[in-house]
Amino acid sequence: MAPTGLIIASLVGAWFMYQIGYMIYNVYFHPLRKFPGPKLRAASQLIPFYHMLRGNMDIEMRKLHAQYGEVVRHKPDGVSFITAQAFKDVYGQYGSNSVPKDHHLYQNQDGEAADIVTAINDEDHSRLRRALAHAFSEKALREQEGYIKEYIDLLIEKLKGFAASGKAADLVAWYNFTTFDLIGDLAFGKSFGCLANNQYHSFVGFIFDSLPAFPWMVVMREYPVIQMMLPFIMPKSAKEGSNNVNKYSNSTLDARLQRGVNQERRDFFWYVLRGKDEKTKVSDEELKHTAKTLIFAGSETTATLLSGVTYWLCRTPDAMKKVTEEVRAAFQAEDEINVINATNRLPYLLACIDEGFRMYPPVPGGLPRRTKKGKTTMIDRWEVPGDTNVSVHQTAAYWSPLNFNRADEYHPERFQPGWDAPDSPWKDDNKAVINPFSLGPRNCVGKNLAYAEMRLVLARMLWNFDMELLPESKGWVYGQKAYGLWHKPTMNVKLSLRKRG
Repeated sequence: MAPTGLIIASLVGAWFMYQIGYMIYNVYFHPLRKFPGPKLRAASQLIPFYHMLRGNMDIEMRKLHAQYGEVVRHKPDGVSFITAQAFKDVYGQYGSNSVPKDHHLYQNQDGEAADIVTAINDEDHSRLRRALAHAFSEKALREQEGYIKEYIDLLIEKLKGFAASGKAADLVAWYNFTTFDLIGDLAFGKSFGCLANNQYHSFVGFIFDSLPAFPWMVVMREYPVIQMMLPFIMPKSAKEGSNNVNKYSNSTLDARLQRGVNQERRDFFWYVLRGKDEKTKVSDEELKHTAKTLIFAGSETTATLLSGVTYWLCRTPDAMKKVTEEVRAAFQAEDEINVINATNRLPYLLACIDEGFRMYPPVPGGLPRRTKKGKTTMIDRWEVPGDTNVSVHQTAAYWSPLNFNRADEYHPERFQPGWDAPDSPWKDDNKAVINPFSLGPRNCVGKNLAYAEMRLVLARMLWNFDMELLPESKGWVYGQKAYGLWHKPTMNVKLSLRKRG
C-alpha cells in the first residue's frame, strides 16, 4: 500500500477505535451511567440526531418515558424528566441555584448581537427583559387590545366568505395569518398583510419552510466541521431566501427605529424606546434581533395553541357544545367580547384553553438547560452530575398516565372548580407539571398578550361559527413531526354561520 493510503487507513482506523472506546465509556463509565435508558442512546449521539433530523424526536421521547418512567437518559450527556418538581428545579431557580441555558444549543453567530431567547448570560437577559417589560405590561395590553380586535375583525370577515361558499377553511393557515399580522404590526410597526392578501408574506413563508432545518443547526453546533461546510452545501435558493428575509427585516426595523416615539400607534418599540435609559443599555442591534425573535415566538406559538384547541373541540362534541353555549349566552352582541369580559364571563372557555395547552403545547419538547460544571444539581430526587443537558419534555409529561388520568383524552373539566373533589376523576391530576410558558426568570415575557389573543379569537370564532372537522383532518394531531416546534399540516374545517333563533 502506498504511504499516503497507509496514512489514511491508519487515521480512519484510529478514528473508529476512538469512537468504540468513546461509546464503551459512555455506557459503562460515564457519570450518567446509573440513569435508566436505552444503551444505544447512551453510547452515541447518532440515534438522537437521526430522530431529530427526521422530525420524530418528540415521538421517540414520549415512547422512552412511557417505557422508563419519570427520568430517562436519552443521549450520552442528556437526561429528560417529566415531574412537576423537576420543572421547578430546572427552570424555576434564581441566582446561584439556576440551571443555565445549554450553551451548546443557545448561541449566536460570531459578532452577532444576543436576543432575549439566545442570551445565555443572566445579565444580558435581564437587560433585554427590562427593556421589553413595559411593552408587555397590563397597561400596554389594554392599549394594544384595539390592534388585536382590528385583526380579529378581518379574520372573521374573511372566514365568513368560506362559510358562505361552503369551501373548507385551513384554520392553521388563517390563525397564522392573524397572529403574524398582529405581531408584525406590534414588533415591526408594519403588518405582513397575510390576512388582506389571503397568503403568507415571503418573510413568514420562509420561516415555515426553514423549520425542518432547525435540527441541522443543532447538529452543526455539535460537529463544527459540518458548520464549516455549510456555505458550500447550502442550496442557492436557501441563501437567497435568507438574505431576502434579513434585508426585509433590517430595513423595516431601521425605519421603525428612526421614527422613535414620534408616532401615535403604540407598538412594542414605542414602549421600549420610551423607557430606554442607562439601566437597560440595550443596543439597536440587540433590539432588532429580539424583534425578529418576537415575530416568530409571539405568533407561531399562539396560532399553534388556537389550532390545537379548535381541533380538540371539534373532536370532542360535548366540550364544543358546552363552550359554544357559554359564549353565545354570555353576550348580547359581538362587540361586548373584549379581554376583560372574555376572562370574567367565560370560565369554561378558559378551561378549554388550559386543556389545550396540555393536549397540544406549542413547544412539544423540552427547553434544554445544562447543569454547571463541577457541581452536582438536585433535580427532584435525582442527583445530576455537572455539565449535563437537562430538560422537562412537555408532551411526554402532559400525556403521561403518571401525571394525568385518561391522559390521552381532552377534558376541560380538569380545570374547573371541583376538579379535586374526592369523587372527581381528575383529583389526582398533577397539574403543576403544566408550564407551557415555562417558569422562573426566563418565563415567556409575552404570556399576557398570548392569552388575550387566544381568548378573543376563540370567543369570536365560537360566537360566529359552527365548526366541523372534515374527514381528511380527523387524524390531524396524530403522528405530527416536530422540529423544535410542531410541523403542522393543513387542518380543513367546514364553517357555518351560527343560526340565530
